[in-house]
Amino acid sequence: MRNTSSINLSAIIVLILLAIALLLSGCFYASPATEEFGVETTVKELSSPKLLGRLTGTDGNLKAQSLIENHFKSLGLKPLFSDSYLQSYSHTMFQPDKQEFTLNFHLEDGSVRRLTYGKDFMEQRVNERFHTVSPLSFDLQDSHIEQKIAIIEDSAKLSQAYEHKPLAILKRSDTFMKLLPEASDGVPVLQISPDTADWLNHHRKEVRNVEIGMKLHAEEITASNVVGYLPGTQSEEHRHAIVLSAHFDHVGWVGTGKDKTIYQGSLDNASGVSALLQLASILSTVSAAEFESDLIFAAFNGEESGMQGSKAFVKQLSDKYDHVYNINIDCLGLKNGNRMLLVGNPSSPLLSALNTYMTKRGISSTTEGTYGGSDHLSFLESGFEAVTITQENIQGFHTTDDTPDHLDFKLLDQYVEVLSNFILEQGDSPEFVHGDQTVQSQISPLMSEQQATMSELLEQAEKERESLRLGEYKLIGPDEQPLLVIGSNETFTDKSSAEQAVVGLMLPAKIGEYAFGSAIVNLTFPNTETNEFNGTELNKVYKYKSEITTEDIEGLGLIYKDDHGRGVSISISKTKFDFEGQNISESKKIYNGHEYTVIYTPEYVILSTEANVRGQQYFLQIYGGKDHQVGGEGTSFVFNWTSEDLPLALKWTDGIDWGALIEGMGI
Repeated sequence: MRNTSSINLSAIIVLILLAIALLLSGCFYASPATEEFGVETTVKELSSPKLLGRLTGTDGNLKAQSLIENHFKSLGLKPLFSDSYLQSYSHTMFQPDKQEFTLNFHLEDGSVRRLTYGKDFMEQRVNERFHTVSPLSFDLQDSHIEQKIAIIEDSAKLSQAYEHKPLAILKRSDTFMKLLPEASDGVPVLQISPDTADWLNHHRKEVRNVEIGMKLHAEEITASNVVGYLPGTQSEEHRHAIVLSAHFDHVGWVGTGKDKTIYQGSLDNASGVSALLQLASILSTVSAAEFESDLIFAAFNGEESGMQGSKAFVKQLSDKYDHVYNINIDCLGLKNGNRMLLVGNPSSPLLSALNTYMTKRGISSTTEGTYGGSDHLSFLESGFEAVTITQENIQGFHTTDDTPDHLDFKLLDQYVEVLSNFILEQGDSPEFVHGDQTVQSQISPLMSEQQATMSELLEQAEKERESLRLGEYKLIGPDEQPLLVIGSNETFTDKSSAEQAVVGLMLPAKIGEYAFGSAIVNLTFPNTETNEFNGTELNKVYKYKSEITTEDIEGLGLIYKDDHGRGVSISISKTKFDFEGQNISESKKIYNGHEYTVIYTPEYVILSTEANVRGQQYFLQIYGGKDHQVGGEGTSFVFNWTSEDLPLALKWTDGIDWGALIEGMGI
């Protein structure tokens, strides 16, 4: 993931994931085409500590490059630019062991407390050459702040600190984010550990001066992208291509010897490369007659250091093709990563088509969110259509927490399956491959330190969201770019608590033989334009209306079960459910004169029906389930109705008067 922002919004809505869609989307899993290219195997190979974080210009990066090249060869892809899959380019590298960073505390007694790079501090924003020995200030309003080093405890105050122009900034960070050096003329920033920040707070009177030193050493090397393609049926006069891409480099390591800390980069972006290789595996089995366009698979190098690889690729690609569009994959498959996030030009037909397709096939997706940017920017800057596929709430990237155990490989496989179907069904659409090359990116780049701040704010937003009650909202972050956090959903495990939260709601104690287990209430939150929040105080909780009533409910997700944890999940919505896909089928069943839609997935069945209550049409989906232990984190309610259970499922479902049930709940 690159340290730039891809959407310029003054207020970003951070919405809770619609729990019903999450449950349904998680079941439409298709097995990978071959085990050899299984996403889990590839992620673990690429994020092995033996590859030392895959930094461009290192042996670990070359090993990753070789792995991808061998995959392309085994699939029979053709080299794009020459006889080699490797596209070389000139790359500027900052070798980790050659960079010089210093942080020392000069004490009143004449002693010096020397801090350890990577353990006590890490760079965030750097100058190519910088050195100062200056007093420390804990007050941004200090009249002499421009001659001092500022320390801040809250990342949200970083923009405010810049405005006061201190000599440098020390910023408390609970977890260091490893950013590759980019020389800047701005105020230098160092991240400091909680222990270091606490020590300074307790010993501030003992510290006479703080010494900060930075010295960057750049090298010019030759690096390579790995590129293969499947030729289409187009003529030589009309050359167009679909580029599927993901970057395979990461940020390397800090420290030496036994103290070396490796940044494995499983989410960022072993996940994207594994998806790319799986797509190549699936699509390489398709007849060449399926595509008019050339289908290019590009594993980019140097994304973490300024998208150097993709920029070189696009320059050379422009000489070969008349029209190109790009679908890039970066940071995908994270557990609790929330919805799929599609990032690109807001007016792009490609962006819109992908979002619509994902939604219709049961993937919860959105085009509104904040993202650090990726190689799709290189295409947009050259006037080509481009979209990056990621997730709303990506956390832990560029940290030591980015390891394989944080990924949901079944979810990643599901994303790959649906994306491959999109390419097969709509990849050659004229509006994409013959699109207007004058499309310009509506993207405002962020510097590395701003991205780090945004990442921390998103993590804070997720925590804040969990604390908000139904219908509450608050703004967090800096004044110039606040985040809007909304409590649009809430889960209740106590029936009376749900009824107290929503005026008029009356949940039944039992449905059939099953007792109340939990309820998820989903609200219709009003459209939120930025100007609606003028004058809203930061970090203050507001309610969008004085009381929530049943008229505000968009849908309910109910779980009712017996003493053994077996029961039913019932989704009730005012919006029709729509699920399609290669591995999903539907059929109509008549039972006791009532029509039901049976949705067949590879393993389970779901029943769908409708009910009209006082002129309002409600759509229901019902599936049988049971409690399942999830590690040491409690239980989740998972599907257990199979096709063999269909007669009993129909009998149980038909035994409930759904219209009367909904009316009795007051919704």
